[in-house]
Amino acid sequence: MFMMLDNRYRTGILTIPCKGSSAPQIGSAESLEVLSFSNKTKISSDEEGSVTVGMRIRIRGTIGELQCSKLDTPKETKRFEKQVSDTVEEQLQRTVSTIQQYGTDALGIGNRIARRHPKLWKEKEPTWNDEFAKVRFRFDIETEVVGTGMDIGTPFSQEEE
Repeated sequence: MFMMLDNRYRTGILTIPCKGSSAPQIGSAESLEVLSFSNKTKISSDEEGSVTVGMRIRIRGTIGELQCSKLDTPKETKRFEKQVSDTVEEQLQRTVSTIQQYGTDALGIGNRIARRHPKLWKEKEPTWNDEFAKVRFRFDIETEVVGTGMDIGTPFSQEEE
């Protein structure tokens, strides 16, 4: 997840827990093979000087494995795409929270502020490690399933009726 935040992620496999399951377990998770990934980051501040980092993330991929979802209709595909986006957002928020707990700007947000908002940086720099812990992160994540890899549509482990 850190590589996604740092815009160094390109391709890979995302594991998505089945609904009702909090963590991926064998037989209760699905996967999406990421074909392309983009992250556009925008840093802003309000009148009080509170910093907000907005990340617009786009994920395109194909289905790797289905255990509990069906993708027979466009509505089911949209539901799966939303589930992927929600899972990625939750994991990114947890990663940001961990980084902020350590009080270290591993993402280089301070450097970006210094380049784009020098006046704000001059004010924030002396206490940046403390300030970084208060930075708000907002995510706009859009997932697009561009193919299933083959025409399956239903979970592999689901028994025929």
